[in-house]
Amino acid sequence: MWERTINVSSIAKSMSCTGYKIGWVYGPANLVDAAGRAHQFVSYAVVTPLQEAVAVALEQAEKNGYWERLPKEYLERRGILMSALKAGGLNPITPQGTFFTVCDVSHEVKRMPPTWGTRDHETITKQFFDLADWNFCRWLTCEVGVTAIPCSAFYAGPASTRPTNIVRFAFCKKNQDMVEAAKRLLKLQTVLPK
Repeated sequence: MWERTINVSSIAKSMSCTGYKIGWVYGPANLVDAAGRAHQFVSYAVVTPLQEAVAVALEQAEKNGYWERLPKEYLERRGILMSALKAGGLNPITPQGTFFTVCDVSHEVKRMPPTWGTRDHETITKQFFDLADWNFCRWLTCEVGVTAIPCSAFYAGPASTRPTNIVRFAFCKKNQDMVEAAKRLLKLQTVLPK
C-alpha cells in the first residue's frame, strides 16, 4: 500500500517532547508533496532552534538505541498503570499502540459522594456539571491526587451525543511518577463507598 499511504508523526509523541509541535510526513513523493502544499496554509511558524534540536535528537536516537528502548519503557509504564487501575477497581482497556488507556467509570460515578457534580461545588471552569466524566475527573484529582481527562472533551456538538462515562489516563510519564500515581490510585477502593 506504499503508493497510497502517508505516515504522519511528530517529535511530541515519538520522543515525549510535548509542546515542540514539530512533525513530519513520509510516503510516496506525490502524497508528501500534496501534504506540503496543504501544510503551508495550516502552520504559521515553527521555531527554528527547535527544528535543529529535533534533527539532532533524531540522529542521536538512532545512535544510542532509543527506538529499541522506547517500546520496552512504555510497556513497563503501561503495566504499572494498568495494574494500579485494576487494583483500584477500574476496568481499563489495554492499549496496543498508544500511551493512553480509557476506562468506563459509570459504576464509580454512581458511588461518588452526592456533593460532587452539583453547581455548588467549587471549580475553576464552572462548566460541564452535567457530564459525569468531567465530575469524576474533578473528583479524582481532588480526592485521589491523580488527573484523568474526560473523553467527552474530545467531541463536538451537544452533550447528549458524547460518551460521558469514559475517562483517559496517560502513561507517558517518568517511572517514578507512574509508581506514585499507582499508590494514589489504590485509594479508590477506600474513598468510594461500596
